[in-house]
Amino acid sequence: MDKHEESSEFTGLSRDEIVGAFEELLKSKDIQELLPVVEEIDSAYKARNDEREEEERQEFLDNGGYAADFVLQKDKTDSKFTELYNIFRDRKDKFREEQKAQTLDNLYAKRKVIDDLKALIEKGDSVGKAFQQFRELRDKWNATGDVQKKEEQQLESDYRFQRERFFHLIHITQGMKELDLQKHTEEKENILRQMEELLQERTIRKAETLIRKFHNDWYDIGPVTPSKKDEVIKRFNDLTNKVYAKIRGHYETLKRKYEENLQAKVALCEKVESLDFEELNSHRNWERKTKEILDFQTEWRKTGRASKEDADAIWERFRNACNVFFERKRAFYETLKKDNTANKQAKLKICEQAEAFQNNTAWDDTAHQLIRLQKQWEKSGPAGNPKDEQQLWKRFRAACDFFFEAKKQHFAAAEDARKNNLAAREAIIKKLEELIPSIASKEAMPAIKAITREWDEAGEVPNASKEALFKKYTQTLDACYEKMGMEPADKELLQYNNKLERMRNAPDASRLLDDERKFVRNKIRSLEDEIAKLENNMGFFAKSSKTNILLQGVQENVNQNKEQLTFFRKKLDALEKAAPRKAEVR
Repeated sequence: MDKHEESSEFTGLSRDEIVGAFEELLKSKDIQELLPVVEEIDSAYKARNDEREEEERQEFLDNGGYAADFVLQKDKTDSKFTELYNIFRDRKDKFREEQKAQTLDNLYAKRKVIDDLKALIEKGDSVGKAFQQFRELRDKWNATGDVQKKEEQQLESDYRFQRERFFHLIHITQGMKELDLQKHTEEKENILRQMEELLQERTIRKAETLIRKFHNDWYDIGPVTPSKKDEVIKRFNDLTNKVYAKIRGHYETLKRKYEENLQAKVALCEKVESLDFEELNSHRNWERKTKEILDFQTEWRKTGRASKEDADAIWERFRNACNVFFERKRAFYETLKKDNTANKQAKLKICEQAEAFQNNTAWDDTAHQLIRLQKQWEKSGPAGNPKDEQQLWKRFRAACDFFFEAKKQHFAAAEDARKNNLAAREAIIKKLEELIPSIASKEAMPAIKAITREWDEAGEVPNASKEALFKKYTQTLDACYEKMGMEPADKELLQYNNKLERMRNAPDASRLLDDERKFVRNKIRSLEDEIAKLENNMGFFAKSSKTNILLQGVQENVNQNKEQLTFFRKKLDALEKAAPRKAEVR
């Protein structure tokens, strides 16, 4: 089993404990023993550092900081780990260089053994002397270290070939004794038993090492009893095939696992690379997407390794994709910080304007101004720090609440007054109703006028009661005029005054009275122009009986227009009393 995939002894340690263990291993282990262990140490330390970073980031955010401003500060433990890792890396690089040079020396040494073995066979010395030389060459071969994989198979094949030649051409041709053949048979059967046990070995690296040793030992032993030869060779070949099938099966499974891990890592790369940065236009969206990226990174760490050929390239791809994300995030928050500063100043100005309005008693106009400021506030962006945002909002809301509470209290008092005015006006109508039976002539006019003055001086009533109340008042007043026998013109003027009263009490009184004033003044100008035109035309008529009749008709027309002019001037006077004009700006 691959050591990296076994349970790591460093998983539950703290960062300081991991660093301590790393330092001890560097002192006590050689580089070959360290190679498979340091990867686990590095992975465990990074996992602990990720946990520390997340905790410190959250604490930073809880204290009001911005995610974009957070930077994990390196501490003494980080510096010590980096120092130890650099020592390991230097030793590893040196070892690789030495190993590379050593494999080349080993290649030359093993080729020399093969050449010497070939020369020994061809020389044909005595058996005793040949065996002594063979053992020396075999010891040299076994003592020589590994060579590069691409050279190893051919070297092994050449060595076995020459070794077989030696045994057949030297030992067998010299008439090996039966005892030696039996001994070789027993030794090879012992190897076969160990190979059978090897099928149960769970550690693949150990199985690989032992099968190579068994093969080397097998070919060093020499020939077996002829009657056992075929059986022993068949068992050896069968067991060899089974052991290597097991090893191949492990590496095929591992290869598939590496491929699955690679595909999982490619999928994570594609997820990060496919991010739509256009939709990341708010703090909330960036925080949500950051959590996704951190989850991807956690998932990456949980995903097993890819093959050595793919590991560096896929990690570089994933890291670059993540770096692009965090760089874009940093740029976004730099821009956001500038925008937040501008928004904060804008909201501060809105607060100051609201506070300037809060004591104003021009209720409608001020309410409109504050509503306008509220809309500006809604459109303005965030002010950055949540605490600043909250303080500004409290300040703005306090100014608005102060004004609208004062307005509410004012109009509550005004509504109470309207209710009192309603009762007063109803009492006035009752007075008129009680007066009607006693009216006999125009002498009742002073009493009626006194009552209408009371009506005019009475204050506003609730809007819901205005129309019905005024209708009842005008009907009662008309009944009084009817009982008095009033002239139509006087009655019309009084009715006009009642009309003005209705306008004055209407919600849009100002507009209605202005429109009425324009109409009356235009009518007056029209009548004046018409009278002047008629009087001017009368000067052109010659004196005769026929023209006198025509002049008489025009004169009657002039008189009618003058009567209308007099009535409209009275209307204008009534208008000015009901609603005096504001001074015109010239």
